[in-house]
Amino acid sequence: MLKLEALSRRLSANHPKQERIKNDFRKIRTGFNGEQSIGKELKNLPKEYRVFHDLRLDHDGSRYFQMDFLIITRNYCIIIEVKNFAGTLYFDRTYPQLIRSKDGQEQAYLDPLIQVDVQKSRLNDWLTFHKFPSLPIETLIANANSNTIIRTTPGFTPIFKKITGKETLIQNQYP
Repeated sequence: MLKLEALSRRLSANHPKQERIKNDFRKIRTGFNGEQSIGKELKNLPKEYRVFHDLRLDHDGSRYFQMDFLIITRNYCIIIEVKNFAGTLYFDRTYPQLIRSKDGQEQAYLDPLIQVDVQKSRLNDWLTFHKFPSLPIETLIANANSNTIIRTTPGFTPIFKKITGKETLIQNQYP
């Protein structure tokens, strides 16, 4: 984020890459703000919950994987992928993708449920490789924007157990 901000200041206002740099900066800042918002909610967890933010681990000696939040307890782990989308989010189960509708436009994204499943698999591999005890790993998508409408393909409502907003993150997810 800081690099993009500095680059934007150094380029002339009419530079052909200026618009792309500003768009990339806005996306990163929005994600950062979402993670900060969720992080504030997680500070309310009891002390026996260990919360790691923006954790990056070596997957196999040459590739890394990153988790927005990893919560570790004595009995289980929870990976939280944070999104900060505005508008309406539609989790399409027919063709697994996330579709965001905002201001009359639709945009498709990689399904974050798939993203956290990959993180879960890599974390399992990492724990095994480093000879840590096996713990159940749960996954969760947390949307930081309170005004977002979330929908899914009819008949697939169980995914709402894997998706939450910041207001209900603590009260509904953790015993």
